[in-house]
Amino acid sequence: FEVRHLANDGDVFAPGSGPGEIGMLATMGFLMSAGLARLAGRLGSRVYDAAAMVLTVLGVIFAGFGLLVFENPLLGGRSVGDGVIFNALLVGYLVPAAAAALAARLSTAGRPRWFATMLSGVALALAFAYVTLMVRKAYHGPVLWRGPETDPELWTYSAVWMAFGVVLLLAGIRIASQPARLASAAIIVLTVVKVFLIDMSALTGIWRAL
Repeated sequence: FEVRHLANDGDVFAPGSGPGEIGMLATMGFLMSAGLARLAGRLGSRVYDAAAMVLTVLGVIFAGFGLLVFENPLLGGRSVGDGVIFNALLVGYLVPAAAAALAARLSTAGRPRWFATMLSGVALALAFAYVTLMVRKAYHGPVLWRGPETDPELWTYSAVWMAFGVVLLLAGIRIASQPARLASAAIIVLTVVKVFLIDMSALTGIWRAL
């Protein structure tokens, strides 16, 4: 209710939900699940352990279906705001991505391997969506689904995705994380495929050369 109150200027009965609200709900789910998992490990409480699992599932549902499908601003819907940094994309995608990554990092003890892998995958998907939608916002403004794509925009996607993959690789080496290194490989391969299948045929002039 606090999230609902904050996202709708005090009107908890407002129709619909935007990516900012869904992102805050996902963030709370991931952070509370991480905290309860640590409490369950210290106290040996099955209730806290079960509650942590439930909240994790809810966070994944909010992130996977709410942010990436139903409330995805690229598929139509509300404006994401005019702020260059502080906008609905920051709260809706980057913050829950960080929360999911933290929950994955803290759930290695006493949890099956697939559990942490799932959270890491959600964190990666949200972070990738964030950088992609931020590029879209830079070229189309706060309403992302309007307007055609241009050559500079297509080129910027490739550049930003490659940089994102390199950052993941460096982070994976720094913290000795195999999932991060594998994720970086997936992002870089995706970028290379896009460059050869889309950019080389769609871009023209200087953008194709770059």
